Amino acid sequence: MKNLTLDIYDTQRVYADRLADYISRMPDSPFIVKVHVDAAAEPAVSTVPGICLITSSLWEKCRRVRERSDAVMLDETGKSREEGVPIIYKYQSAADIYRVLLDYCMENDLRPAVSVRGMRRSYELWLIYVPCGSRRRSEEVLELCRMQSEKTRTLYINAEMVTNFTALTAPAAHEAQEIHDEPEEAGLSELIYYMKQYKGSVGMRVDMIARRAGELHYIPPAANGREIPEISGEEWSMLNAGIRDETEYGTAVIDFGPNVPPAQLLEQCSRIIAVSGRSTWEMQLIEKYRQMIQETAGSEAAEKIEMRGDAD
Repeated sequence: MKNLTLDIYDTQRVYADRLADYISRMPDSPFIVKVHVDAAAEPAVSTVPGICLITSSLWEKCRRVRERSDAVMLDETGKSREEGVPIIYKYQSAADIYRVLLDYCMENDLRPAVSVRGMRRSYELWLIYVPCGSRRRSEEVLELCRMQSEKTRTLYINAEMVTNFTALTAPAAHEAQEIHDEPEEAGLSELIYYMKQYKGSVGMRVDMIARRAGELHYIPPAANGREIPEISGEEWSMLNAGIRDETEYGTAVIDFGPNVPPAQLLEQCSRIIAVSGRSTWEMQLIEKYRQMIQETAGSEAAEKIEMRGDAD
């Protein structure tokens, strides 16, 4: 949903148009972009929050524009210094400028002007349990998520300590030409670090990090699985609230593999899906899992468990 304004003041029409086009085409870009090339123009007035991006060469000429509280300098020299003014270097990639703008929004608590929560009918949190991991079970989990993504915007988060998840998603994502060329660390590891800083909008950070494989959106796994146990129940709850209240996802699916989720998520989730075969061993594990869920979050949470997966 585009609900933040971005006014670009730059006399170089070609550059400004290209930057505006890139930002407008980014998946989930929150910006309504407008280009202004007339240095004498009146400052743009908007009833929704946003950013006024003005080049350093126009900074002194456009006094009324730079006096806007949301003014950010687009530095053309790499040497500009203006006390109390955020500065972005102009001659870097559009992708880098876009990331800096999103960071600026989060650091300054620029929230959507319209609640996305009120724009959708419902939100569900699903938790995944896989007692015996295998490629087949992982593919069944992803297929379940893809089917849900046909009904509503769906986000998958792999929270297993040991996983080969990216081997399953990368081919489909590259085939669809929709995967973001982000560094590998821009995944759950970055999200964990961000949540522990307790700053800005978790939902906007999720939108920045999320990648796509076809219609399915997903957060790449943690770079180091040992980070997973370091996430507290309160932080998982914060993440769920951010996805629910600050993004347009109708369903979030968190895959804990063979591990038990924190009590907070067990209470908040709509479904707990055990993706498994029907062997005696697997059924015994599921029963033990059910007992642990009941001990952790009560019988109401244990009743949410349902079976999925083909028999071997």
